[in-house]
Amino acid sequence: MTDIIVEWNHHLFSSDTETYPFHPDATYEPDPSRRHEDPLSGYRRRLDEVGIDRAVLVQPEPYGDDHSLVLDCVYEDPERFRATSLFYPRDPEAPGKLEDLVDEHGDVVIATRFHSSDP
Repeated sequence: MTDIIVEWNHHLFSSDTETYPFHPDATYEPDPSRRHEDPLSGYRRRLDEVGIDRAVLVQPEPYGDDHSLVLDCVYEDPERFRATSLFYPRDPEAPGKLEDLVDEHGDVVIATRFHSSDP
C-alpha cells in the first residue's frame, strides 16, 4: 500500500480580476502580493518540493459563490486536485446554485461551506 499525502486547505487568488472578479460584498480582498497571474504554478512547485501528492483547493471568500477560479485550477490537474465550494445560506438561490454545481462538477467538488455573512 502506498501512502498519499493530501494538503486540505489552500486558497488561490488570481491577479486577473477581470476574469476572476471579487464578489461585490466580499468581507476582504486578498493582499495584491498573494494574487498571481498563474496561481497554480507556484503552488504546484511547492507541493512537488515538499512531497505532497494531492490537494484540496478551498473556495476563497473574496470570490463568493463564483467558483470559476477554483474550478479552472482543479481542471488543470483533476487527478491531483479537488475543491470545496462556498454559498451564502440567506441567498434564496443558493440551493439551486449548489445543485447546479454538483450536477456539473460533482466529480471534483468534495465539500461545501456556507458563509454566514450576507452577500
